Amino acid sequence: MSDTLLEKHRARGGHIPCFRNTSAFDPRCTAVLSDGELARTLSDEIFVRYRESQNEVVENRIWQDHNERFRRKLARIQSQHQIESGRRGDEASAEFMRRQYPNARMCPMCQFGPVINENCDDLQAHNGEARSGGRSRISNACGRCGFFTRDWNQWAQWDGVLRTGSRR
Repeated sequence: MSDTLLEKHRARGGHIPCFRNTSAFDPRCTAVLSDGELARTLSDEIFVRYRESQNEVVENRIWQDHNERFRRKLARIQSQHQIESGRRGDEASAEFMRRQYPNARMCPMCQFGPVINENCDDLQAHNGEARSGGRSRISNACGRCGFFTRDWNQWAQWDGVLRTGSRR
C-alpha cells in the first residue's frame, strides 16, 4: 500500500470507503462502509480479521500518543535536571571562590565579580602594561562595565555571588 493510500486510510479511521468513491462513480463521496454493512457482507472470519486490524491501529495510535507524551515529559525532566545541575555547580563554584579568595572584590558600579587582585593595590601602575611578549595588555578595569579606579580599596568587598556576563 502506498504512503498516500495509507494516510487516506488512517484519515478515515481505518474504515473502508464506499464503493462509489472512485473516479468511475463519484470521487467526492466521503462515505465509509459501516461495520454493520461489512458484517452482513463479509464472512465471519474476514470480518473478525478486519476488526482485529482496526483494533491494532487504534492500539498503535494510543501507544504512539503515550510514547510522544513520555518523550516530551522526559525532555522536560532532562532540561530541568540540567538547569538544576548547573545551579548546583554555580553554587559550588561560588563557595569555592568564597573560601579560596576571602578578600575578593566586585565592581562598585555593576557588581561584576569576584575580582582577584594578584599583585599590588595601585591599579594604575600596571594598567595597560604589555604582557605575553606584547601580544596582550593588562587591564585593571571592570570586565563588564569598564569601571576603573587606581585604588584597589575603592572596589567593593565581594558579596559571594558569582556574577559573570558579557564582557566589554
